[in-house]
Amino acid sequence: MTATKKAPAKATNGNGSPDLRERIRESGAKGFLHEVGEWGVEIELRSMSIRQKDKLSDQSDDLGAFAPGVLIATCFDPTSGEPMFTKDDTDLLADAPASIIEPLLLAALKKSGMSDDDLAASIESGKEGS
Repeated sequence: MTATKKAPAKATNGNGSPDLRERIRESGAKGFLHEVGEWGVEIELRSMSIRQKDKLSDQSDDLGAFAPGVLIATCFDPTSGEPMFTKDDTDLLADAPASIIEPLLLAALKKSGMSDDDLAASIESGKEGS
């Protein structure tokens, strides 16, 4: 059985083809499941957009604001596709045990393109600001 590859998008002009634009729009919706055993759930993690990452980067020195913001942006119900959390859950997430939130946060950040070195540096700078 041969795996089928998606044909490369062809840009027919300087602005890109409609096919390319559609692929860009759809690319962020692909997530992966992350099990949170302590809660008895699987959460679908999706990448943040560049705009979301930029907005949250202003809060990166305040883990109590940064972590909930990332989780609100990246965590989705795998069955319905709806966001798992809303801004109303900010305090709930900020006050949840770090032993549960940090692995979920790190997986969400990795899904959003951060390297292991970036993640380690973020954690260290967050600890220094405490």
